[in-house]
Amino acid sequence: MNTLPYQSDIAARMNVDALHDIPEHAQFYHTQNGYWIAWFAPIAAVLPPNLPENEPCDWIEEADDLTQWVDLIESGEYESLLNEEHSCNCGCTHEHNASGSLK
Repeated sequence: MNTLPYQSDIAARMNVDALHDIPEHAQFYHTQNGYWIAWFAPIAAVLPPNLPENEPCDWIEEADDLTQWVDLIESGEYESLLNEEHSCNCGCTHEHNASGSLK
């Protein structure tokens, strides 16, 4: 896998409404299906293709392995996880984001 150096235009887009900025030591990867990943272990920022400019990208904690996230995104599993619903023990239904936290 060939990672790319800091991509200032992509980082600027990822920094929209973010709690912290993409650091300059982040490794960037552009997936085959158009997602951008900025990885700085243990965090990854994921920018889906065609995400409206006013919406923040996804932030994933505990992203210790860039290859794992690339595989997950390119296989389509990442998008499925974003749309997955989970029923908890109380009988409610909650949607989860890609990191598994409740939306």
